[in-house]
Amino acid sequence: MPHRSYPCRSLIARALSVSLNILLCFSLTAVAPAAPPASEHEVKAAMLYRVAKFIDWPADSFANSTAPFVVCVAGEDIVVRAFASLDGRKLNGRRVEVRSVRGDMLDLRQCHSVFFPRDTITDADYALSKLQGMPVLTVGEADDFAQRGGILALITRHERVQFAFNLPVSKRAGLVVSAQLLQLATVVGTP
Repeated sequence: MPHRSYPCRSLIARALSVSLNILLCFSLTAVAPAAPPASEHEVKAAMLYRVAKFIDWPADSFANSTAPFVVCVAGEDIVVRAFASLDGRKLNGRRVEVRSVRGDMLDLRQCHSVFFPRDTITDADYALSKLQGMPVLTVGEADDFAQRGGILALITRHERVQFAFNLPVSKRAGLVVSAQLLQLATVVGTP
């Protein structure tokens, strides 16, 4: 009996072999998981960092030329962790140091910037009354934070972070805000 060749079987076997090899390669290759999207507070931490680059603090706000730029965060650990990405970065030539504040909030005058999440508005109102005229950038996320006497409100609207400045309060604090930055912000109050 003559030997018969079945070209279809040969092609199917080859295709199956190639498919198995590809499948094996993919199963052995470690696939890095996609980075999770940034949380709202991580976005606000990054925004605070960028905004602070356009603000000048009085020279006597720092103990010396190597003193860190201190960012204080009120509230829960999850919020503090979101701001931890700033720790150790450089801001206007100074190393950033992130600190958590709770309870009596220690002495916020040691901070160059303080962030108040929505759930700390009572603490924020108290702190704002104590920090009047001090060179501390007060930052909050309540819609009316700037109207309540805070300097910078980071407000989330339509999944975007927008910001508002209370210019008179920033001037009383001795903070000089870049005109370029003010063009991008909603300005509250009249100077």
